[in-house]
Amino acid sequence: MLIKTIASSSKGNCYLIDDNKTKIIIEAGISTNKIIKEVGRLSDISACLITHEHGDHSSSANDLTKKGVTVYCTEGTASNIEIQYFHRIFIIEYEKQYDINSFIIKPFKTFHDTSEPCGFLIYSKETKETLIFATDTAFMEFYCKANYIMIECNYEKNLLENNYKNNVISSRQYGRVAKTHFEYSRCIDFLKKCCTDNTKAIYLLHCSDKNFNKMFIDNIKNMFNTEVIALYE
Repeated sequence: MLIKTIASSSKGNCYLIDDNKTKIIIEAGISTNKIIKEVGRLSDISACLITHEHGDHSSSANDLTKKGVTVYCTEGTASNIEIQYFHRIFIIEYEKQYDINSFIIKPFKTFHDTSEPCGFLIYSKETKETLIFATDTAFMEFYCKANYIMIECNYEKNLLENNYKNNVISSRQYGRVAKTHFEYSRCIDFLKKCCTDNTKAIYLLHCSDKNFNKMFIDNIKNMFNTEVIALYE
């Protein structure tokens, strides 16, 4: 399974997933022109999966549907993004399975300050591999053994508290991060439940420049003995 990061930050998010038979993208937080530059023809993209309605994850959803790409998202997400081409919106529900050519996707509940956010379990019938994708979530209740894990690891609680006490971040930033994003120790607990000897790569998403320490990357590498790719905000 090929995983390509097209964009991953608070400015915009988009990822390409390709199993040599089907191509899908996760998130639509950058312009379609930038997406086309990285993936080629949009007609080759079977679907776009969107986790929630915030602009850095959904801003080009309408343009994608206009150009013929089907967007998969929850009803709560769909009701909060501007969409004109409703026939290109496919409403998904937590814990149900959906076939997208050679991929089977299963959305699961995540916890963010949006109406109905979700993560995705993605299985390829072509490569027999499994991917878990979850970002912008304070907690995780869904666990599954996986070959690839893309999980938010935004901050470490002691660093966040020290930055707040030292006026590096505002009280508003402190409160929102703590309530809506995934913390390092929670990430470790999640990985312990999902990693096996067959886990090929862990992607740490939305790592904060201020509230995350690069030594955590080595800790995770040593703990799980696999490739770790850290993507910063």
